[in-house]
Amino acid sequence: MCVMFVLSRQWDARPSVNDAANAAVDVEVVPLTKEQMDKLKGQIVESSPAKKTDETPKTKYLSQQNQVVERETRAANTAPFKEAKIGGQSGKVQAQQQPKDLALGHLGVKMDYKPMGNLGPGAMASTSDYLKDTQQGAQTLLNTREYAYFSFYQRVRKQLEQYWEPGLRERLRTMFDRGRRLAAEQEHSTKLTVVMAKDGTITRILVDGTSGMLDLDQAAIDAFNKAGPFPNPPQGLMDAEGTVKIEWEFVLKT
Repeated sequence: MCVMFVLSRQWDARPSVNDAANAAVDVEVVPLTKEQMDKLKGQIVESSPAKKTDETPKTKYLSQQNQVVERETRAANTAPFKEAKIGGQSGKVQAQQQPKDLALGHLGVKMDYKPMGNLGPGAMASTSDYLKDTQQGAQTLLNTREYAYFSFYQRVRKQLEQYWEPGLRERLRTMFDRGRRLAAEQEHSTKLTVVMAKDGTITRILVDGTSGMLDLDQAAIDAFNKAGPFPNPPQGLMDAEGTVKIEWEFVLKT
């Protein structure tokens, strides 16, 4: 049912604007210590405010502040990517039906860099983050580490929200019209590395991990291309060449 393809290396979804950038260069690799790697790893999330702490919590979640909670929960409402249901038995969808049974509700942010700023009012009772194995509750409450560039990632997230679900729904409708179906109780994950110039213009999109379905991968790529550019990226995210690389994971759960 699914068209699978395996990547032996990163799939460049958008050609470089400058072929010279692909020229071979001598690179000195300096491995990071385990402590440095632990500090870099994490998932950027939105969380309702909780008890602030001066110490850095031992958690993978990065957000606006260092905070600890008694019990981690995720909001039942996953707006703006709302969960909807498709008619049919055992998760199967008839080709003529409109897609209404797919949990479009999980846009996960996964990164190797550093965090950001302020969450807008009204954003606390819902989440579009992918919080696997977190119990459902009235709101999203998580142990989080403060991340210096949270506000930038939050801005990227808000722009993506305008394009990912509409584009995904359109591609799913086309799939269903062709008689293709998504198996029930599965997760399809597309992992991208997005390369930007210093002005926030997207120059390349690399597919680091495929969902196994080209339509789903393309929906993620299209969302970034339509949402960009992302002006004024933080200086701290730029490499020596003045480019910014961010990693993003799109998860579709059926």
